[in-house]
Amino acid sequence: MVRTRTIGVSSYAELCCASNFSFLHGGSHAEELVTQAKHLGLSAIAVTDQNTLAGIVRAHGAAKDQGLRFVVGVRLELELHPSPRAGEGAAPLRGGRGKSSPSRSLRDHPPPRGGRVDLF
Repeated sequence: MVRTRTIGVSSYAELCCASNFSFLHGGSHAEELVTQAKHLGLSAIAVTDQNTLAGIVRAHGAAKDQGLRFVVGVRLELELHPSPRAGEGAAPLRGGRGKSSPSRSLRDHPPPRGGRVDLF
């Protein structure tokens, strides 16, 4: 029998984590990411797949089963104004009455020209 121990890092939450639904960016199943986050003692995890919300359904279920706080997110590659100098930005999903509003977040926090924005 192999004994394992949980590492206590309760004040840290991983907010940029890609599952295998992000082609060429993530390799692990969403459930495995949640299990590892729980094992490491993280307070929460966000699955932010690239251009898709596909991984959040499985990750949310696994987080709920394991009692881990889950944050819904997505990493969008936006080509609004192509530019040779692409930048990156992050926009929190915040809306009224506890609801998220991606369109409002993008309006209030526009990405750099030809850049990328992470929504969480």
